[in-house]
Amino acid sequence: MSFTLKGLASTEISKFAKSPVRIFGPEDTVSQVLGELEKTDRYEALVFCESKYGIVTIRDLLCVEEQPELQKLGEHSKRQGALWASLDAASPTNTVAEVADYLICQKAHAIPIIENSRAVGIVSQAELSNALCNIPELSNISASKFLRRPVITLDAGETVAKARSLMLEKGFSHLPITKNNKLVGILTAKILANLFLVPLGRTTRGELAGDKPHRLSASAGSVMETSFVTVGLKASVLDVASRMRDQRRSACLFVDDSGFVQGIITPLDLLELLIPEKKNELPIYITGLTEKESFFEKAVAEEKLRRVIERNMKIHTHITEVSVVIKQGHTAGERVLYQTTARVLSPFEQFEAKAEGWDLMVVFEELCNKLDRILRSKKHMPKGPRRFRRPGRKATEAS
Repeated sequence: MSFTLKGLASTEISKFAKSPVRIFGPEDTVSQVLGELEKTDRYEALVFCESKYGIVTIRDLLCVEEQPELQKLGEHSKRQGALWASLDAASPTNTVAEVADYLICQKAHAIPIIENSRAVGIVSQAELSNALCNIPELSNISASKFLRRPVITLDAGETVAKARSLMLEKGFSHLPITKNNKLVGILTAKILANLFLVPLGRTTRGELAGDKPHRLSASAGSVMETSFVTVGLKASVLDVASRMRDQRRSACLFVDDSGFVQGIITPLDLLELLIPEKKNELPIYITGLTEKESFFEKAVAEEKLRRVIERNMKIHTHITEVSVVIKQGHTAGERVLYQTTARVLSPFEQFEAKAEGWDLMVVFEELCNKLDRILRSKKHMPKGPRRFRRPGRKATEAS
């Protein structure tokens, strides 16, 4: 079935929900969840506890170090809380655009679909990304607009322990593996989970035998996947979405002619297409860039910042101006220390974030992540109806 982009965005989310779904509780073990995910080839599972629905992902389970067959979902506690995160639920009548907007704002991998207080399905980033494959007009849109860069990579000689630590620290599930700075493979949260943890129904661990210290010290190159999705810098959105769907992968790497990784796109990045553009763009000022920084770097930096602000404007509705000041500190050879400060202003609130480092794009990525965390942690929720109806309530037409 072919869609237009506008038509897909306005379609009810129920058309893309996966059901029936198994629902886990706090007494279920990590091994049980892993076994279900392995059987269904999914990345996330639905959890229900104390009248709240939530999602647990494979990356979340990387926090569990030992005895997953005994570790219960409700008992494990990270410093910030439990293994799984509670989420708002969508109604079957919510639109694709509304769900995409929620997933982006919450950086969530999936959302439960609730009707009459009962879970009737689950929709993930992947389902919505796959739906983009049915939109011919996306062949005319460059995917480079949505790629994330710079990309954190890991040398093939580094340890599995370092790969796991990076995923948990940075909050991503895909780690390109390089040799002599050229792409040779990829590590995913799924590979590491099956390496360290035993799903229910399987008596041995995944691709690497041996005790925990041996598995931790193994090289990333020894367990990486060598089959992955790559495209050139001129690829279209349709090409990227289709390749991820057809090869059953959840990331696409942009590689130049020399084999160097230039960017990465995941299904979540493509969901930006489904959200209507704002008519009046918020003024964003970036000062301190010199002629040394390329036009492309300036454009990418402003776009990253704009997306962070627009995601949070439903919480902080009165933002009027955003500015970033970039200062160049001391140098080390040809390298320059970049010191950045972002300020977000409104008549009622002011927010500030800072970051510094030797690579401008890495520093800007850190600055945007810090600002995003600050804005999301300061809940100045405007009055008005919630986007997602509470489960069990009947839909009402907007006046």
